[in-house]
Amino acid sequence: MRANTKQPRAMVVKPVETGQLAFAPGSSGWTNAQAEQMHWMEVFLRGGNAWESFNRPAIGTHINIS
Repeated sequence: MRANTKQPRAMVVKPVETGQLAFAPGSSGWTNAQAEQMHWMEVFLRGGNAWESFNRPAIGTHINIS
C-alpha cells in the first residue's frame, strides 16, 4: 500500500509499546515525478513479528483488520 504523505494532517504521535500491533507510514519511500514524497505503509508488531502473527501470509495477500 502506498500513501501520499505530502499533504499535512493532524496526527497524534504515541509510542508503540511492546506487544502492540501498529499500522504506520514506513521509513522507506521515494519522490515521484510531481515532487511528492511517497511512503509505504507498514504493519508491525513491536517486540514481535507481525508476519508470524498473521500466520505467515504470502506477499500480496489481502489482510482484513477489524
